[in-house]
Amino acid sequence: MRRALRWFWKKGVFSTFMAGFFAVLPIVITVGIMAWVGGLLKGWLGPESFVGKALLQMGLRFVTDPTVASVLGWVAVLLAIWLLGALLKSLGKKRIDKAFHAAVERIPLVNVLYKPVAQVVDLMQRKPTD
Repeated sequence: MRRALRWFWKKGVFSTFMAGFFAVLPIVITVGIMAWVGGLLKGWLGPESFVGKALLQMGLRFVTDPTVASVLGWVAVLLAIWLLGALLKSLGKKRIDKAFHAAVERIPLVNVLYKPVAQVVDLMQRKPTD
């Protein structure tokens, strides 16, 4: 009886099931995390959020269809981000960064949070040769 249980545990159905379970587990966890982050983003940026409503109202000034209006709002945001990037590239990112950092570091409480986040972002933007 012990021998049969030991075989069942080590080489039988249960061990095969556990091997499959542990193979699928990372995929399930990844999908779960992605769904959770997607839900957070939908709550923060979706059509019912403050940002989503503002973008919808911005788009409704030009069209009457709410879906097209929302898309126009997002296109406007993405275009503004792109234009900011073009401005930074043309004027010199370091000069604008220094002025912005100096302004943010004068604000109490914000500077406590901003400085570590800025350091992490700076580390992520560095090239391997820096």
